[in-house]
This record gives sequence, structure tokens and C-alpha cells, in this order.
Amino acid sequence: MKTALQPTRTEFSIFNRRIAFYNDVLGGLCVALAFSVMGTEAPRFYGILSMLFVLLMMHHHDSRYQRVYSLWREIEHPFVKGTFALRRGKVFTIGFLFLCLVSAGALTKHGVFGFGF
Repeated sequence: MKTALQPTRTEFSIFNRRIAFYNDVLGGLCVALAFSVMGTEAPRFYGILSMLFVLLMMHHHDSRYQRVYSLWREIEHPFVKGTFALRRGKVFTIGFLFLCLVSAGALTKHGVFGFGF
């Protein structure tokens, strides 16, 4: 039987900085990029470029804490569970999904799949 891990103050600090960056910076950036890209003549192309830029920013931000994240994965820390991160990172999740929908061509300046609604 596994015992529940109690995160330390430092772990909380690292996790909260990560979530704050994802929500405050990347979430807002994803929404802004999605709206910007929807108005172009080639939204799918520019949406994919925007997604690559966001993924590059995620990788750059997380590279500083890679050792901590790998240790958390080894001990199955609650901070690396997908559902926990999704609940705390709602703004980023919604913004990134919005950018994904634009990149996939599901949302255009003419509506959902171009049907006007």
C-alpha cells in the first residue's frame, strides 16, 4: 500500500510557477494567436506555426526543472498526474485546445467548419 506523498514548500513553489506561467502567459498567448490566425488567409498553416512556437516555449520553460519533473515521474508524484495538471491549468488547456481547433481547420473566420455558426 502506497502512502500519500506530502509535497514540500519547494515543490509547491516549482509547481505553482509552472502552472502560473502556463495559465498566465501561454494560455493568453494561445487564445490571442488563435484569434489572430483565424483572420488570415491560411489559418491552418499559421496555426501550426503558432502551436510549434507555444510548444517551444513550453519546452524552454520546463527545461530548467527537468530533473525535478523526472524525479516526480519516478515516484508517481500527484503533480505529474494528467488530471491534476489539467484541473489547475484550465486557462492553458482551453487556450491550447482553441488553437488546436483553429490549426485543424475546425474554426475559421467563417464559423465552425465554415458553416457560419
